[in-house]
Amino acid sequence: MQTSPKVSLERLRKHVHPEPVKVVASNLLLGASLSGVDSLFAVSIQLMALSIGAAQDSQSLPAWVPRLSLNASLAVMTGTLFLRALVVWSQGFFKDRLGENFRALRRRLMTEVSFESREINVGDTLNLFNTFTFSAGDW
Repeated sequence: MQTSPKVSLERLRKHVHPEPVKVVASNLLLGASLSGVDSLFAVSIQLMALSIGAAQDSQSLPAWVPRLSLNASLAVMTGTLFLRALVVWSQGFFKDRLGENFRALRRRLMTEVSFESREINVGDTLNLFNTFTFSAGDW
């Protein structure tokens, strides 16, 4: 009979990330900063349209937004796109990192069960490994 190693919520939490509050806070901060970057990008598009003369109405922009030349508005747009790419990459990196940590835990638990049973059944082990690997990849 196979015995399963004790899996507690505390063990899962420590393995996935030792400080989950920091992970949640950083994800919230990244999400809020992405909203801000998208707003800045919308303003930079309006500035570029005003600088090339495609838009005549500057009433839609807030009073605190300076009117820029074409080169300056393109520089703001390029900087905003770079910042947006950095924020989106960071979100993806943290999501993938947590997923890999969780998949590693599942593989480790499966290996512990195989070794604790003192019987190595290659078919069952491969089946468990494939099930864990494929199911963990979809979350």
